[in-house]
Amino acid sequence: MNYLAHLCLSFDDPDIMLGNFIADNISAKESATLSDDVLRGVYLHRKIDSYTDSHSSFLQSVELFKANHGRYATVIIDILHDHFLCHNWNDLMNQSFHQFEQQVYSEFESAIPTLSAGSHKRHVQSLLKYRYLHVYQSKDGMLGVMKRMDVRTRFESDFQEAVHEMYEHYNMLNINFIELYTGLTDALPEMWQSVVASYPSK
Repeated sequence: MNYLAHLCLSFDDPDIMLGNFIADNISAKESATLSDDVLRGVYLHRKIDSYTDSHSSFLQSVELFKANHGRYATVIIDILHDHFLCHNWNDLMNQSFHQFEQQVYSEFESAIPTLSAGSHKRHVQSLLKYRYLHVYQSKDGMLGVMKRMDVRTRFESDFQEAVHEMYEHYNMLNINFIELYTGLTDALPEMWQSVVASYPSK
């Protein structure tokens, strides 16, 4: 799952949202500066990723992109999932996209002073500067996301082409996303209880 999905799978809790959002951009040293609830959001992120990576619907979608994108197929599907979350937003979420987006920006602006310097803080600052969550809604937005991914990759890649390929497999990818996301929302309370049990308050 990508940024938007992780934010949505955070029980509408600001601390969990923050941890879920920064999990891929924080070092062990930086983790020690986080509050218990934000740190649990980091651990929840990892459980979500573990569940996703082994789900049959996710693996089926990955297979559609492996021939042309090899090692990057899993990254591509993670990013495409944010598009399909937007596509199915009204059926999956209980507030408008605009309301949710503005809520995230507002809560993260309040959280910035509590974060120590580091890549995780820069990650949040970048979101607040560019306010990019809405870009996953459109084809042009997705092409922009993938263009930036092409710049960041070490090896030869063609992330932008994956957006065009997405429309060739749109119905199947959408079905796979819904199956995965539904499974995740059903499993989420148990994941959270496991996180709380493993990482109790200090």
